Amino acid sequence: MQAILNGRVVQRGEDLTLYLSLIDGATGNQIWGERYDRKSENLVALQRDIARDVSEKLRVRLVARDEQRAIAQGTNNPEAQRAYLKGLYYWNRGSDKSREYFQQAIDLDPNYAAAYNGLAHYYAFGSANGSLPPAENWPKPRRR
Repeated sequence: MQAILNGRVVQRGEDLTLYLSLIDGATGNQIWGERYDRKSENLVALQRDIARDVSEKLRVRLVARDEQRAIAQGTNNPEAQRAYLKGLYYWNRGSDKSREYFQQAIDLDPNYAAAYNGLAHYYAFGSANGSLPPAENWPKPRRR
């Protein structure tokens, strides 16, 4: 079974509302939908809840080790997570501001793999499309 996870986040102060739906890739029908209301400092627990709920809906039984691997690129630092999510937000809008937030996430948690991945994409894409000097920026995704 192929499925697509779709979602949106609404933040009001420290309160987050996350709307998720799981869509059947073949039919386009919604398999599952859920709303999560949390405080922004509980992002790590929210990630675990989402991973558990989605895998249950897909009838995937993850053993504890595999579940940890599925969220291993995460962080326990809510500020790093927030910076990374801002980086994704600006990346999806084609803004150079994404680099600033990916770097901020790395500075807050130097072991945060997803933030390094975002920064590498920023440099690689910018070099490939000519918005960043290729000679200067092509090596950056490999160095990090």
